[in-house]
Amino acid sequence: MRARVLASAALLTGMFAVALGCSAMIDAELTHVNCSWEGAIGPPACPAGQLCRAGVCAPCAASEICGDGFDNDCRNGPDDGCGSGGLGGGSGAGGAGGDAGGGSGGATGGAPGGGGVAGAAAGGGSGGASGCTTGGGGSGGASGGTGGSSAGAIGSPCANHAACDAGLFCEDPGAFGAAGGAKLCTRGCCKSDQCGASTNVCYPAVHGGSACVPASSVGRAEVGTKAAGDSCTTHGECRSGLCEANQCFDTCCADSDCSGAQYCVRRTLPGSTRQVMACGKNPGNGGFLALCSSGASCQSGLCLTAGACTKSCCSSKDCAGTISLACIHSDGLRFCGSFSGGTKAVGETCAASAECKSGKCISGGSYCSDTCCSDFDCGPGFACRAASLSGTNQLLCVKL
Repeated sequence: MRARVLASAALLTGMFAVALGCSAMIDAELTHVNCSWEGAIGPPACPAGQLCRAGVCAPCAASEICGDGFDNDCRNGPDDGCGSGGLGGGSGAGGAGGDAGGGSGGATGGAPGGGGVAGAAAGGGSGGASGCTTGGGGSGGASGGTGGSSAGAIGSPCANHAACDAGLFCEDPGAFGAAGGAKLCTRGCCKSDQCGASTNVCYPAVHGGSACVPASSVGRAEVGTKAAGDSCTTHGECRSGLCEANQCFDTCCADSDCSGAQYCVRRTLPGSTRQVMACGKNPGNGGFLALCSSGASCQSGLCLTAGACTKSCCSSKDCAGTISLACIHSDGLRFCGSFSGGTKAVGETCAASAECKSGKCISGGSYCSDTCCSDFDCGPGFACRAASLSGTNQLLCVKL
């Protein structure tokens, strides 16, 4: 049996060396500790001084990330020190499937069918109103009303990053494929309950990854409280604003974002033809790097063209294994795929993406970057923000 396992590993390594043009192991600095007790701090879920988030143990942050429901700084509870209530108050404040991609890193497999859902938009374009306004602001201001966003919180208007709470950034929802027109405070996300007020949902960006956007900007008229997999009869019962086949539908970054017997799998976004990573029933039983001939053989529904099951990822750290892979974007999905063969770490200067371990040399900055879901995926001196790579907006680690 041991000989058979070793032979399979050797076969996989050879297949990836030919198909992906790489054979080197991912460096030890990219190793990480997986966890399943979401939000737990320190032992037994994670090493001391670390928080379990998106299925990975990450160092406690220097400050709180408001509106995500986590105790990011590992003291005084979730969202401590963050504002609450409607936008206003304060002088002058306003109220207010198929192939996942060709090439060596492509992932294949039959796309699960998904029925259209009335009122759920596929995104697209940057036109249209975001549904948020900056109101007047007399002395003391007026309350923004139930469900509003406090100044600087997710969903509140902004002119620049400095106007947003720690851990957030300022961006037009149109950059992620939602209806845009005005910049709002936002952040990368894995599921909708990480987006603060119930007026915001986690939306899978057109070019991979997900970000918090106003529910109205993606055609979701009502938002409830039920999590992915919970039973539903209307969209308004679900935290994501999407109910499909009598179960709430929501995005994910890892299996730990899903409950019960669900996995983070490739699915069709309701109301569109787009393929996204969302909680659902696993098509097959093959785990990460198990041999496969199609996505139907894999838990994630993703099978690399080289013949191995892959999975969704936040950064290349999530892709550590017996074969060198990086977290890539392809056809709107983000998964562990082809490795560039580069040697430079995040932050090192570069002239081309092939020089970087992650395969990503950020546009305009000429330094190596990597994909991310939140600031936790980026090292000191970096933040997870929308940035241009190969002419598209993606969530990447950028220098502060």
